[in-house]
Amino acid sequence: MEIEKTAFESKAPDRGFTVKASYLKQPNDGDALIEIFRDGTKVREFLFPAYKIWNIAAHFSDIVDGELENDVYCARCHCRIAVTTAGRPDDPRSVRVPCKEILQ
Repeated sequence: MEIEKTAFESKAPDRGFTVKASYLKQPNDGDALIEIFRDGTKVREFLFPAYKIWNIAAHFSDIVDGELENDVYCARCHCRIAVTTAGRPDDPRSVRVPCKEILQ
């Protein structure tokens, strides 16, 4: 996975958290690399569809809330994910994520 260029990077921390989004070169050019940092240390890294990365910036406060609450977490494989919603009445109120260990 090779980075083409930085799409955006947060300037001011939100409760100690910052984010950096980078566009990737082929063959991963449809995805972007998202890196979440806490007090300068990387705590999360994941791929996200490149055309949706601005949702990360728009909902970063919600992502930080989730990190602080540890609300989406697998006790077996210790996988944690970030989830955001727009707050509409039809938005999901819960999420189920399959365990990474079971899927392998």
